[in-house]
Amino acid sequence: MGIRFVNSYNFYVKSVVKSLFIVVLFSLVGCATIQKHIAVRNCEFELESVKVASISLTGFILAVELKAQNPNLFDAGANSLSLDMYVNNSKIAKAVFPKFDIKPSESTKLIGKVEIPYWAISSAAQSLVKNGKVDYRFEGFVKIETLIGSFDFPVAVYKNKEG
Repeated sequence: MGIRFVNSYNFYVKSVVKSLFIVVLFSLVGCATIQKHIAVRNCEFELESVKVASISLTGFILAVELKAQNPNLFDAGANSLSLDMYVNNSKIAKAVFPKFDIKPSESTKLIGKVEIPYWAISSAAQSLVKNGKVDYRFEGFVKIETLIGSFDFPVAVYKNKEG
């Protein structure tokens, strides 16, 4: 009864091949995911509308609608979009948009809500009366999470509202 190296060698080779296959598979999936998330850097965000959604005793809630355009030839997406709202260069609120995906060369609408306290609108009202317009903008970050870590990319959306 001798030692049979053939079976153990075949077992070893099969194990190595399976392991390499799994590593390559995860690498390809990881690369596709990273490519999708990094593609969001080229996306363009445009403010479509800002509407009053509801009113409370302490302030009101705005529904903010953005149009996100993907100019890439492959999918783009992010885990979240977080924007600070500025009125006449004063930060007054934060809008958070959920995870989104955009098909190549297409656009999608992103809807977020912003809670604005009444005290924050005084400068906007003064500017509207004085200048006939209110300057507001949204600045923040698109957040992506990948197998190799988490990344933030800056986003800015500008709009002037005429009275």
